[in-house]
Amino acid sequence: MRKTLLTYVKPHVQEDPLSMILGIGYLGAMLERENIPIALHDERIGTDQEMKAVIEANDIIGFSALTPNIRRAMAWAKYAKEKGKITIMGGPHASVDQGVFLDSGHFDYVLKGEAEYTLPQLLKAIDGNDDSALEEVPGLAAMRDDELWIDNAAPPLIKKLDELPIPARHLLPQESYFANNPERLIYMFTTRGCPFKCIFCQKELTGRGFRVRSTEAIVDELEFLIKTYDPGVMLFVDEILTLRKKRIHEMCDEILRRGLKFEWVANTRADCVDFPLLKHMHRAGCRRIYYGWESGSQRMLSRRT
Repeated sequence: MRKTLLTYVKPHVQEDPLSMILGIGYLGAMLERENIPIALHDERIGTDQEMKAVIEANDIIGFSALTPNIRRAMAWAKYAKEKGKITIMGGPHASVDQGVFLDSGHFDYVLKGEAEYTLPQLLKAIDGNDDSALEEVPGLAAMRDDELWIDNAAPPLIKKLDELPIPARHLLPQESYFANNPERLIYMFTTRGCPFKCIFCQKELTGRGFRVRSTEAIVDELEFLIKTYDPGVMLFVDEILTLRKKRIHEMCDEILRRGLKFEWVANTRADCVDFPLLKHMHRAGCRRIYYGWESGSQRMLSRRT
């Protein structure tokens, strides 16, 4: 089977703090589960020459990029096409604006929505040269003869997050991230989505709902990461970690029960915490909270639709 490379394109401005991107990590883990040959590459910790080399060494190139960096993704896709590669674009921008990628002529496919289940389906259809199978891939868009050939709706959001494997961190050089981050920071998700309807936030990829992993699955991954990588800090990159306070109390109880000693950081809203919760989080190792001050305008903050 042809080997796939999933690569995260370097941002215009370097991200700080720097840690392994989780999106391609989850996809890589799913492809490993399906026994599909896979490599991951993060351009933030590499050079242009290394990017060229990994593109040339693989057959199918999947790109992920934030909105400000789509032109860079297009430039690399152009290079990949010149080398005879099959190219795929995914992620949040692709989920709302497939045309900008398909019209560029540098992408064979755009995959909209959460792709843990649809990417393996797409790669199997490509490998089998099966047009009928391609047409059945949820979220897939593709051109043929300068016309839109496939334009499937994004798949339903993944509800049972515990069924997903943990990100394939072993496919990326963790020590390279630590070399760029003296805190030895590692990212981790416990939820997906956000139920709030702020008009300035685009939620096409992970949705307006709120989906959670079980306490056992969360703390199992924490324990694995602590034993495997000895991180200095764990950052929960959930949009609102503490939306359901009972869930976080249960997580803190399990961290304390297992005797896990580590420092962690949360993202949340100021109206989603209270003193008992903050005290419990501190006992379990939380030392920082990033609150989302999304706007300085009360009119914007008050609008929901």
